[in-house]
Amino acid sequence: MKTTQREIRRRMQRAFTLVEVLIAVLVLSLGLLGLAAIFPAVIAQQRNAVDRTQGAVVAKVVQQSLNSSQFMVDFSGLRRDFWFSADAALGCGNGFDLDPDDMNFLWEPTWQWGQAGHMAISPAQVYRTSGMIVVGFGKFKDMNCADQSPEPEDLYRVPVTARLYPQPYTGEQPRYVWDFVPRRARLSGDSSDIEIAVFIRRIDPRIRVPRGKTLSDVLTGNNGVGVSQARLPLGADPASLLPTGDGAAVDGTGTYSMPLTMPVIVRSTEPDQIVLDASANATMRDLWKQAIASPGQIIIDNLGNVLNVIEVPEERNGELSIVVDHRYAEDATDFNFGADPRGVKVEQILFTVQKPVRALTFRPDW
Repeated sequence: MKTTQREIRRRMQRAFTLVEVLIAVLVLSLGLLGLAAIFPAVIAQQRNAVDRTQGAVVAKVVQQSLNSSQFMVDFSGLRRDFWFSADAALGCGNGFDLDPDDMNFLWEPTWQWGQAGHMAISPAQVYRTSGMIVVGFGKFKDMNCADQSPEPEDLYRVPVTARLYPQPYTGEQPRYVWDFVPRRARLSGDSSDIEIAVFIRRIDPRIRVPRGKTLSDVLTGNNGVGVSQARLPLGADPASLLPTGDGAAVDGTGTYSMPLTMPVIVRSTEPDQIVLDASANATMRDLWKQAIASPGQIIIDNLGNVLNVIEVPEERNGELSIVVDHRYAEDATDFNFGADPRGVKVEQILFTVQKPVRALTFRPDW
């Protein structure tokens, strides 16, 4: 039977042309690309939700540990240490005179108070190279003006492995690490107290785990993990202090990403903006741009306020600033160094270069 031209044209009309197929493939590809672009955002939202939940849990654990676990750290030495946050060298016996006029009430993340050689060891160096926090009072002059040094048992050492959550080898691999920083806080009258800031951060995501080992092995150096393979949970570049994302070597060549401070001002004309102080150097400006000036970043000021960055204004005449979710009262703005008492107005922020999953301040119940 012969096929007529009409039948051939009818059959051709029922089929797809190559151009139509290509267009369909293109439309499908665009749809799949759009769908793929959504997945990272969904995953990030789920991760943030988990971090917020876990961060609240870790925060409670930290507070309970610092409040009740004298075996971990005892801050009673700081109460007697006249160098802690002191503006200048004090007289003999003043280690027991906590006169607020002689204190600057700023955060002390490096734990290096007073003049050179004040501490028997260098807490700042230990913190940077090993992640270990050393707590204790340093050298002081007694009532007879004789130099006194702390006994070894007066120093508390909190290694970074003790600050992991969950703890290694507890059935779940560590995901977070927490750090704490002290300052003197003004109370009513002439009295002062110790206030603690806590930052909870997610462990660096690109830490290399050798085959047959676990993250717990790498972070503790156990189970046959050598020095070259062991890592600190949060790494920073020694020069720029920016995060590396792959931990830090424990052999002394790496730098633990410890909390940092920055000099700032708040003007009464813009009470919701924190401005980087003009005295900041180039490294501080780079840190500000790459670590602080980011919506969602959490910082703490020297008054103990926990602040969220919600907006980053454009640089004006070389001035860097951020907008936070707090509007300062007029009596907390326009700090004038040398004229205003320390610790009554905003002059410093405490932060971590990695965005913490949670930050808080509290005054321990000792």
